[in-house]
Amino acid sequence: MTIRTTQAAVREILAANWDGKSDLAGYIAGASMVVDQAVPWFGKRDRVMRQNYTSAQLELLERYLAAHFYCKSDPLYISKGNMGASGSFQRKTDDGFQLTEYGRAACEMDTTGVLSAIGKRQVAGIAWAGRNRDECYPGDRYGTGSCY
Repeated sequence: MTIRTTQAAVREILAANWDGKSDLAGYIAGASMVVDQAVPWFGKRDRVMRQNYTSAQLELLERYLAAHFYCKSDPLYISKGNMGASGSFQRKTDDGFQLTEYGRAACEMDTTGVLSAIGKRQVAGIAWAGRNRDECYPGDRYGTGSCY
């Protein structure tokens, strides 16, 4: 795993949203794992430029994803009360990286769409709808088109 960003860099973008005492190393490690998994796909998905991101761009994506993971564990306020001491928090679980402003920013910086797909857990698959050789009817001949 390649750690690209620092706790100071993540604290800088979190600003007032950071509680001032939490260790951000775990969130950075999680963000690093996601970026490491996405790196092989960035060049393949970017059909226009066909180039991979620079190390500075990968660090920026990792920084914003680390802030996103932090805000998932310490949710941001949607609204705050004052004298009544009320507040409501961001709390959706199915939005992927769109849940926080930091996750959305990382997805917007990624022009390939790979991070959005990872956040939504979109995967591609294939299924065979034909029959296996041992399922052919008697009299069917391999390669005639009647079996496969």
